[in-house]
Amino acid sequence: MIVFFRLSLICLVMALFMLSQWGFADAEQHANKEIFINNAWSPAAPPVAPTRVGYFSITNFSDKTIAIVDITSPLFTQASFHETHIVDGVVSMKALGKLVLNPKQELIFEPGGMHLMLMNAKAGLAQAKSIPLMLGLEDGQKINLELLVKAPGTIAASKMKNAGQSAHAHH
Repeated sequence: MIVFFRLSLICLVMALFMLSQWGFADAEQHANKEIFINNAWSPAAPPVAPTRVGYFSITNFSDKTIAIVDITSPLFTQASFHETHIVDGVVSMKALGKLVLNPKQELIFEPGGMHLMLMNAKAGLAQAKSIPLMLGLEDGQKINLELLVKAPGTIAASKMKNAGQSAHAHH
């Protein structure tokens, strides 16, 4: 009986460790439990690069429409949402205004689609391991989050690792 209990406890600890490595066990959620942000990241760039890009998914789990009307970062003078379009082989980007999340809707920001543009980097970005952001909602709420800066070799591996990652955002 004691051996079975000890083995079960070891299995449980190992499972929790593995889940925490995949991002399940350490997830936080926005205080009002309406907005969930998952897998927020930015590819690493040379320290002198004035522009960065950000990716994440955001889900509205509420029964009401929620609009994001502003996004800021203390590391950049300008931040805005964009969408990539390819027409007749020509790639262009279009700035998006406010983002509207309908009830139960998820928006995915990913390479080749919608993304966050961070422009005019301020000093101190060269060694940053994350990029802090603040989303401003139409109702006045603010959501703080961070984009993890990922080296190019870790991006493909982390996509598989974070495929089922829990939501992450905080107020």
